[in-house]
Amino acid sequence: MNQDRHQRSTPNRDLGGIDGEPVDLRQLTATVWSGKWFIVGVTALITLVALAWATLSTPVYRADALVRIEPNRAAQLEISTIGGGMRRPLSLLADAEIAVIRSRSVLGEVVDSAGLTVEATPEHLPVIGSWIARHARRSGGEPASPLPGLSQYGWGGNQVAFARLTVPRALLGKRLTLVAGSAGKYKLLMPGGKLLLKGVAGKPARSSRTGPEGQPIATALVSKLVSRSGVQFAVTKVRRLTAIERLQRRLHVHQVGMQGSGVVRVSLDGGKPSATAREINRLVEVFVRKEARYKASQAKNELHHLWHQLPSARKDFHSAMNAWASRPEQARTGRLRLHAQHLLPLVTNVDERVERLRILAKVTPRPPWLKTLPEAQVRLGALKRKLDETIGKLPPSQKDVLDAERAVLVKAKVYVALLNDARRLWRAERDKAKGIQVIDRAMVPVQPVRPKKGLTAALSLLIGLLVGAGIVLGREMLAS
Repeated sequence: MNQDRHQRSTPNRDLGGIDGEPVDLRQLTATVWSGKWFIVGVTALITLVALAWATLSTPVYRADALVRIEPNRAAQLEISTIGGGMRRPLSLLADAEIAVIRSRSVLGEVVDSAGLTVEATPEHLPVIGSWIARHARRSGGEPASPLPGLSQYGWGGNQVAFARLTVPRALLGKRLTLVAGSAGKYKLLMPGGKLLLKGVAGKPARSSRTGPEGQPIATALVSKLVSRSGVQFAVTKVRRLTAIERLQRRLHVHQVGMQGSGVVRVSLDGGKPSATAREINRLVEVFVRKEARYKASQAKNELHHLWHQLPSARKDFHSAMNAWASRPEQARTGRLRLHAQHLLPLVTNVDERVERLRILAKVTPRPPWLKTLPEAQVRLGALKRKLDETIGKLPPSQKDVLDAERAVLVKAKVYVALLNDARRLWRAERDKAKGIQVIDRAMVPVQPVRPKKGLTAALSLLIGLLVGAGIVLGREMLAS
């Protein structure tokens, strides 16, 4: 019995294997330990390859800006007090603005101003050329000297920028080659090496070949060319839509903080830190300008509509006052009982909201924040009918006095409210971009966001250990 107890308390080191055969953990450990140097070699090899990739690959930098978006309360006519909470939540407003930031309308201007339809980079020695160019030591701002026999490659400090480039449709997306010459001269070659055009940096250039209408098939204006003679640059002219889509893939826009904070972070990835920061700042400028123009236009449209409603509201107010003044003295001095006194402010507030919603329903084109207007009209209409039923049960004398005071108060409230709305809209049109604030402009990033060498090293070590151990165990299983 003691022996049985001892056997039950002893851990079982044999686990069920394939086809019911037991797996001895001690044997597995011994097998792995016997191949430890092989595992170390595999791990070192994988780690070295991963670190070489992380070192030689082009680093990606990220520049970001912070924008606060607030609802244009002046332009929205204080609609929450009219329709019982119709103003858009900040979360929905931020989602709409994020869609605007990512729109082709905004990004298209960034593409045009930054010249992103032209991609131009110096040719580098395969595999290690880009790394050498990034770490090259230069003196006096001059490009780095080439290695003997490799003068066609860029070794650091070579730059070219196009202010304008037009090519035939057949060459869109094709790789062209710019060969730098002396004193800012250059040649632009087509695929296959045929000459497309030649010129001098800072001066317009055109192809000697002409199209069916007698126009040159290609034109160029190189705004900047810093290079030694003979260095080649890879140049690609892409369609505007293609450049916008590539910019969209590099762009990250999301709301930060609590849901509904209205603070949006706009980030952009790129291989050139300075250019990436300029592009994101340009994007924010375009967005703010377009939003300011849109909000001012919206406020102007609503102000124009209200301006035409004011004479009618003023006339209705005076008519109600005249009707009240024409009532007999006894009718005008009648007093409401307690129940009717409680009903009067309720019904006048509802009537005022119903009337203002009726006026807002005529605004064309209807702003996005008025999409829930029909829902508010239905809700207030149901409340108004309930109040009218309650008033209908009052004594005739009380109902007559309440209806008279109700007509005057409602017309007065509507007229005053429209005056206040017009004043707010005028202020909104004048202030324009008051609802958008750039909290932080993008700074030139210093550290790349990828590749991350520390994470790459850790993952490669883990993968190397697993691969090495797997090979050792697999080899042992095949041998047995």
